[in-house]
Amino acid sequence: MQNTVKLYTLMLTAILCCGMLIAPAQTAAKKGDENYINKIGSTVLATVGSEEVTYSDLERAYRKNMNRGTSQLWEVDKDSVLDFLNLYINYRLKVQDAISRKVDQDPAVQAEIIRNRNAIAIPTYFEKTVMAPQVDAMWERRKEERQLRVILVGLQQSESPDTSKAHRRAEDALNRLKGGAEFAAVAAEFSDDPLSREKDGLIPFATSGQILRQLEDAMYSLKPGELYPHLIRTRSGYFIVKLEAVQPLELVKASHILIMENSQRTAEEAMAKADSLRALIDRGMPFDQLVGDNSDDNQTSSKGGQLPGGYYSRSLGFIAGEGRLTPEFEEAMFALKAGEISQPIKTVYGVHIIRLDSVASYHDVATRRDIEKRYKDLYFEEDKENLLQELREEHSHKLRQTVFAELLAAVDTTRTSNATDFDADVSDALRNRVLFDLGEDGRFLVGGFIDSLKSRGDLRNTRLNSGGMMTALHKMSDEKLMARVTDGMEERYPEFGALMREFRDGILIFRVENEKVWSRLTFDSTRARQYWEQNKSRFVTDTLYDLSEIYVYADSTAQDLYKQIQNGASFDDLAAKHTMRQGFRERNGRRDVRPRDQSALAIRAVNMGLKVGEIGKPFQFEQGYSIVRVNAITPPREKTYDEALPEFAAEVQDMMQKELIEEWLSELRGSHKIVVKNDVINDIWEQ
Repeated sequence: MQNTVKLYTLMLTAILCCGMLIAPAQTAAKKGDENYINKIGSTVLATVGSEEVTYSDLERAYRKNMNRGTSQLWEVDKDSVLDFLNLYINYRLKVQDAISRKVDQDPAVQAEIIRNRNAIAIPTYFEKTVMAPQVDAMWERRKEERQLRVILVGLQQSESPDTSKAHRRAEDALNRLKGGAEFAAVAAEFSDDPLSREKDGLIPFATSGQILRQLEDAMYSLKPGELYPHLIRTRSGYFIVKLEAVQPLELVKASHILIMENSQRTAEEAMAKADSLRALIDRGMPFDQLVGDNSDDNQTSSKGGQLPGGYYSRSLGFIAGEGRLTPEFEEAMFALKAGEISQPIKTVYGVHIIRLDSVASYHDVATRRDIEKRYKDLYFEEDKENLLQELREEHSHKLRQTVFAELLAAVDTTRTSNATDFDADVSDALRNRVLFDLGEDGRFLVGGFIDSLKSRGDLRNTRLNSGGMMTALHKMSDEKLMARVTDGMEERYPEFGALMREFRDGILIFRVENEKVWSRLTFDSTRARQYWEQNKSRFVTDTLYDLSEIYVYADSTAQDLYKQIQNGASFDDLAAKHTMRQGFRERNGRRDVRPRDQSALAIRAVNMGLKVGEIGKPFQFEQGYSIVRVNAITPPREKTYDEALPEFAAEVQDMMQKELIEEWLSELRGSHKIVVKNDVINDIWEQ
């Protein structure tokens, strides 16, 4: 789906934008007036043939193609809007031309449109019906964090544990609580979770998406002090829960000074130093100054004591990091107001003085995308499968178990559908029996199912055991099911309908543009030569360097060879004898002729200021040392036609493409009546 969307977006952007930038208007008197925006949404700005272009149509195209997802069109200056409207009219002309040519009735085009629709409709359906309401609920719940007391009556961890004993114990515990018993006492007697049992059943604050879903649903159904009236069954056992406290989900940033106990400082001395620092703060000494001079926390002392990880909450811990603060630190921190500084607090790390720097709500800091990711990671696949099962039952999709059992008995369940003869023992009578009912959409016969296993690429290698064949059957039946439940989505979800129309239009334009432009775009050598004649001064060769090199591994060797050259020894003879580059001795060290930018040696020669015939001093190069001689320097010249052709061929093609498109659009504008309602546009943009 993502690839399809990307392809369409690129296509539509190319059709509409052509690189044009739109500048925002300086003023917008009606900004924020929703009634006005709703009113102008259906206002017709232009007509293209019999088609009306409304303000909403143009704004949707503007947002998509100018990458301005939340911008209001009336915030753009009028001249830029008129330019964009002209591009949009061209786009609509191409669509109308495609329809007039009956491109939309081409079976191949219709099949492509259906494939694109299915690729988007199904995930959109689950997004609208499953994810959106659940994300809304999680987002709302994250206004708060809640603390529970729990009792867990555990189950034996086996494939089929005996739950009766655990259930009786859990019911006994719940009944005692309903009878008024203290939660701590019942937890001490019944709970199999040692961590919460030691704290009278109390567990840390939590918010949506942090604890078992069954516990979360119960937690958000209670008021502080209320006991959930039912046992909650999970894989671990039976939970009994009571809501202890509710707090707004606040996020805080804090800084601290840490005084640690060490070999030179006792715990009492650490506390005494912290007390003295706190007294200095009371007398007006800046907290930030004391941090740098006194804090033993090396990670934070250079940053004003600010805790790493950004915002922190009781339930989520650090939002941008990992880990949690100690309970003593956390309790003291949340007891402060923004800007307040605590008295010295002792933890396992030492003595802290805490400053609360800022406070925010979860909704101030996080986004819905954070919740969407959390939901997808935790619940989406499970919820989607549950909905599918409900839809299967609602639409009477049902497996005929006896026929399925006979099919399993007739095949080798250790094999896969890749085996061409896997159905050799399936009788004709069995092939003609109904395997799966599809309600209003018909049914699958055994023979048809086998044919699909053999012919469909996505069902190849299906394991022929019960699980493998059920997965394949559900895949086939769910395709029918989703076609039914997504029917009419264009009307139920207008934004989806608009997207589907845009996809259809993009496909139509691609087809008709191929006929009117791309198929006619052949290389014209005459035009190319004319273009070169007019622009040939732009195409010149690089400066070329012809170099020879003696390359050795030791600096002392390079210096000795250079001294020999200065004393009259032949560079070529020395290169033939001493250069260490493989294959270059027989070439007397001569390198291939290259432009400077393609030769590191040439760059060094230029930097050394060497002229033709000159030999440079040895220099370190790569893993050794080089002595370079400049044999020749070939200055730039105009390229011949054949040399330059690869550089300008694309420019010639682009020029011809634009001419064909302009010719086509000119024909369309001559055959379609176009009316731009300048008075309406002036009225909107001049208010």
